[in-house]
Amino acid sequence: MKCPLVSNTWFCVSASGQDYKNSVVSTDFDFIIESDPSTFESLAYVGKLDSEMPDKRQGHDQLIHPAFVFVAEFSDGCAVQLAIDQAFESEETATAEAKRYVQPLGKLPTSLRSGVKRVVIHKGGRDTTAFSDVGLMVLYSDNATKRISNHDLEETVFHESVHASWDKKHAKSEGWKRAQAQDGKFVTLYGKRKPEREDLAESALFAYTLIHHPERIPADEAKKIKSAIPARIRFVEELLPVDKPIFYAVEKRDIESADAKLKKPDQKNALNATSDSECKVDISSPGQLGDIISNALLQELNKDEAAVRKFLDSAQTKATTAEELFQMTLVEFTINEQELKSMITKYLHCNCEHDSDSKSDEDAKQVIAAWKATTDKD
Repeated sequence: MKCPLVSNTWFCVSASGQDYKNSVVSTDFDFIIESDPSTFESLAYVGKLDSEMPDKRQGHDQLIHPAFVFVAEFSDGCAVQLAIDQAFESEETATAEAKRYVQPLGKLPTSLRSGVKRVVIHKGGRDTTAFSDVGLMVLYSDNATKRISNHDLEETVFHESVHASWDKKHAKSEGWKRAQAQDGKFVTLYGKRKPEREDLAESALFAYTLIHHPERIPADEAKKIKSAIPARIRFVEELLPVDKPIFYAVEKRDIESADAKLKKPDQKNALNATSDSECKVDISSPGQLGDIISNALLQELNKDEAAVRKFLDSAQTKATTAEELFQMTLVEFTINEQELKSMITKYLHCNCEHDSDSKSDEDAKQVIAAWKATTDKD
């Protein structure tokens, strides 16, 4: 139920700052509403093609398998590729599923949507929201249905788009860290628990609404939020200025070229290829190293997903350096040092947009050298 205005009175669950568990489902604010304009223009079916389909659910380790692939285009020049799980069985049902996401995508500010290159949709996952990486969002149909019933799908897409578009550039930037330090508080418990991985996405939705739609948050709640994270609101305002439109023209992506690559039999994974194969992974960052370790433990050693997640949530809160996280992992999962380093190298590029198999042996050697330099330094 969304914060109704009755007889000039807001009826909401009163909360302040960290009393919010998270930005999307633990508030009663309708940050993004059905009548908001959407830049969505068209949806085109490309074909059933082999695609990278990351899936964090246990027992779904296969990365590449056939998917119904679409291209959504937007009036500001953005284009997003959607890969719909083959479990939807037909083009018709896959099309219906794809259509559930294009309007929420179209409501995103251009600065967010322009960074979203691919959206992967899996069938199922009622209690699984998503996980994101550079340019990539992964969503689950059953969870989307639940979010739609609560009027939360647009907010979910916004949150995940922050991960896909802004995390790499801003989440660990000096400007954002400085804003966090100046505020000294977090707007949600989720952001506080995972300050490197979730605070930007958690804070951005509140900030965006206060900047562009302040009437959607009751005055007393808005005052508490502004008091908790003023510096972070200013940070987001620099990305989404109040005096500039949230939609603006960008250079149109070469979708036809991408489609042509997709249809080549020797380019099964072209959907995820980029013209720039460079992928920089900072293994000196506990956050990025944790993502790599997570993939290695789940896919290489078949560790229990819940146990891995619980460990990393705790370890990344305690570890101040990548070396500390590395050592904690050795102890927790009884792995020898060389084995873990080998797995880190193997899964170093598993979240990148290029085909990780294309990385050369020389590149792997450079990664090991960088890792040794980092651990020696620490």
